[in-house]
Amino acid sequence: MSWKTQIEGNVDRFMDEMNVPIIGLDDESKSREPLVFPKLDALTDQELSEYITKFGGYKAYLEGQLAYIDSRRSLTEELFDEALGKAMFRISVGYPKKPTKELLRAEAIEVTSGLAELRIDFLELDTLYKRVMGVRDSYKSAYEAVSRLVSLRAAMNGRF
Repeated sequence: MSWKTQIEGNVDRFMDEMNVPIIGLDDESKSREPLVFPKLDALTDQELSEYITKFGGYKAYLEGQLAYIDSRRSLTEELFDEALGKAMFRISVGYPKKPTKELLRAEAIEVTSGLAELRIDFLELDTLYKRVMGVRDSYKSAYEAVSRLVSLRAAMNGRF
C-alpha cells in the first residue's frame, strides 16, 4: 500500500469517526448523513434558532478537534525535523565532498529507523488538519448566514 493510500484511508476513517454531518454534497464519504442546508428565508424564528445552535455546536466541536490535531501535527513536525537534522549530520560526515541537502535528506529518511514513519505521521496529520478546517469553515459560514438572518429579522421587527 502506498503512503498516499494509507494517509487518505486513515484521514477518511477519522473524519467518519467524528460523526459530523456533511453540509451539502460530499464525494469523500457516503457513510455520514448529509446535513441539508435549508432555505433560510422560509424558516420560522424557532427553526432558525435550532439551526444556529446546531451549526454553532458543530463549529465549536470542530475547532476543538483542530486544536488537538494541530498540537499533534506541530509535535510530529518538530520531532521529524530534529531527527532529520541529526541523521543528515551523521551521514554527511562520511562523504569526502559536501553532498547536496536533497541527497542527505533522501538518504537520511531511507536509512534512519523511524524517520519515514514520522514523515508519514506528519503528512497524515497535516492532511487531516486541512480537511477538518474545510469542514469547520463550512459550518462557520452556515452559522454566520443564519446569524445574519436572525439579526436582520430582529432589526425588521424592532427587537433591537
